Amino acid sequence: MKDGKRFFPALTMGILLLFVSASSPQTGSGEPQRVSLLGDGRGIDHLVVLVRDLDAAENTFRTLLGFKVKRQGKFPEGVESSSISFMDRGYLEFVGIYDHEKAAQAEVAEFLRGHEGADGMGLHVSSARQTASFLQPRGFQVEGPASMDYLPEGAKEPQQFWLTVSFKEPVVPGGTFFFIEYNEKAIQERRKKNPKVADNTEHANTAQRIKSVWVAVKDLQAAVKAYEALGFTAGRQVDLPRLGATGREIAAGGGGILLLQAHGSDSKVASFLTSRGEGIMGVSIQVAKLKAARGVLETGVKQRFIPYSGAYGKSLLVPLELTRGLWVELFQ
Repeated sequence: MKDGKRFFPALTMGILLLFVSASSPQTGSGEPQRVSLLGDGRGIDHLVVLVRDLDAAENTFRTLLGFKVKRQGKFPEGVESSSISFMDRGYLEFVGIYDHEKAAQAEVAEFLRGHEGADGMGLHVSSARQTASFLQPRGFQVEGPASMDYLPEGAKEPQQFWLTVSFKEPVVPGGTFFFIEYNEKAIQERRKKNPKVADNTEHANTAQRIKSVWVAVKDLQAAVKAYEALGFTAGRQVDLPRLGATGREIAAGGGGILLLQAHGSDSKVASFLTSRGEGIMGVSIQVAKLKAARGVLETGVKQRFIPYSGAYGKSLLVPLELTRGLWVELFQ
């Protein structure tokens, strides 16, 4: 997939109805908002991971890694999804194909013919309209704000649950993302009518939230400049010996994007670039108790996991061979 506009927003419906936050901005609320790329949005919202076997992926993350995984449902494009939800409303979304004939021409099928892994992320903004207004004068060609009307079971009229803004063409190395603004009022009203919906955010490994999404790039300096041109702010530079890379943080609300450039040809980042090219390589997930997370991993995977000092604290690294093409770092 080249960008988020064609596919990812349509799959979000099943997950967004799980979440309610009265403190978040509302679509069309009319309240004054800071004119910037994200406004008061929380930034990293969700990550889309494409897998060849959704049942197997669920089993891996639930049984071996200790996440609570919830099946979301099927979609007309011939795909279905599952999700892992976190306390801050962020989530991981897994997408697989259930009807190969329907999905044959979809970009999901094209991606999965080569590999599994993450191929997109949504960034939460407080105002999709203001995000578009921020980008357009800077020369970026965007689509949106685009709405999706959804008719919940029992409702008489369709409701607008979100607005999205996406790029017509890729604008940063390896970056596949779109911006999303949720209609909190509509979601809360839906939640009241469906009280059985649960957040499912208590995980055996004590996972709490997505801290950062890793993006492997060939030229770190050029990538940083591309993100800054969009209105992001570059943060600290970090050395990541476990990955054989130099990283540079890009602030994105409460979380961030970690750009990675390989140190040498035999590093994990170099291997990823060779097999996949520039793109989303991994994710750092904060846990409440690293000791508990380690116990879950070692019991499930049947091997030792040695803690190390990572970019965000004491960490454990789960290789992409176990996690459907996505490196997963758990840290406290």
